[in-house]
Amino acid sequence: ASGTKNSSILRFVRLMRLCRLARISKVVLAMPELNVLFSGLTRACRAVLATCALTTIIVYSFALLFRQLARDTPLETKYFKSIPSSMTMLLMTAVTPDLVDYFTDEFDVAFGVLFFVFIMIV
Repeated sequence: ASGTKNSSILRFVRLMRLCRLARISKVVLAMPELNVLFSGLTRACRAVLATCALTTIIVYSFALLFRQLARDTPLETKYFKSIPSSMTMLLMTAVTPDLVDYFTDEFDVAFGVLFFVFIMIV
């Protein structure tokens, strides 16, 4: 009996989701500008993801190169301690040169990811 009760609750939740989706589609149909905006956003996502992937590959390649070239130099201890710190330094120097001092010290990875997402959105 409790299994039937749980399945009826799940059916009701699914029905409510469908109703919400129907309301959203009515708004999109009533306003063609939103439809154009959504279709443009979905088409642009592929190009943005490809650009992010290419940027990551380039930054990783140069981080490897600089890490190897800076071995046993003062630059290694300051900027190129590891591949992730090298990538962070290179990317943040290119994107926000004024804020490099904030990223050369040890920082929280979540902060760095959040800051990168912010930069990509802006």
